[in-house]
Amino acid sequence: MNLSDCIESSGDSSHLEVFELDCAVGSIRGKGKGVNEDRFLFVAPGLGLAERAAVGYVFAVADGVSSGGRGMQAAQAAVDVLRGVINDGRSEVPARRQLVLELAVMEANRTVYEEFAGRGGSTTLTTAWLWEDCEEECMRLLWAHVGDSRIYIRKAGTWEQRTQDDARGSLLTRSIGTRQDKFRMQQGGAVLTNNDRLVLMSDGAWRCVNLEDQPTSPGAPSARDTVLWILGRARAAGPPDDATAIAINITGQGG
Repeated sequence: MNLSDCIESSGDSSHLEVFELDCAVGSIRGKGKGVNEDRFLFVAPGLGLAERAAVGYVFAVADGVSSGGRGMQAAQAAVDVLRGVINDGRSEVPARRQLVLELAVMEANRTVYEEFAGRGGSTTLTTAWLWEDCEEECMRLLWAHVGDSRIYIRKAGTWEQRTQDDARGSLLTRSIGTRQDKFRMQQGGAVLTNNDRLVLMSDGAWRCVNLEDQPTSPGAPSARDTVLWILGRARAAGPPDDATAIAINITGQGG
C-alpha cells in the first residue's frame, strides 16, 4: 500500500474566522500484524463559519491493548463513546468544556471496562479539543490523556511534549478499561496562535521519531507532510506496533 493512501486531510472546514487549520491524520499496521489496533477520531463540525469556530474540533488517538484480540474493539468503543459524549456537549460554553471532556473520557473508560473486563481488551486514549477564541484572537486547547500515546506542541520553533506516559518502560500503568475507583487521567490546556503546531501520536509512531529532525525549509511542512514523514519513519523502523499520527497546523488567514 502506498503510504499516501493512509492519510486523511481536512477540507474547507479548516477555515475559521481568524485562523485557518491544516489537519491530517494517518495510521499504519505494525510489521507482521494481522490487524491495526489503533483507532483515531478526527471530528470537524458541519456548521456555519462562526459556529464552527466557536464549537471547535476534536482529535483523539486510541491504541488498543490486546491480550486476547480485543484491543481493536476496545479502542473503537472508546472513540465512539468519546465522539458521542463530546458531540452532545459541544455547545456548552467554553468554561464547561473541561468538564465535558472529563466526563467523556470517564464514560469511555466505564464502557470499555464493562464490555471487555476479563476478556483481554483495553486501550490508551489521548484527545484534544481545539476551538477559536475570537475575542482574544487565539486558539484554545483542552486535552485529556490516559496511557502512552502523546501530545506535542510546537511554539516559538520548539517542540514540547505535554502528556506524560502512564508506563514503566513498555508496560502500561494506566489504560482505558480500568475499574472506576482506580481510574485516573491527565488533563491540561494551552493557548495556541499563528504558526503553532500540534501533533498526537501513538507510541508506535513517537518511538520512531524526533520531531525536531523533520525538515522545515523553506517553511513549515504541511500537516499532511508531517504525518507522511512520521509514518514513513515508523515504517522504515519496522516496529511490530501500529503507528498513528494526527497533525494540526495553525495559521492566520492570509498567513
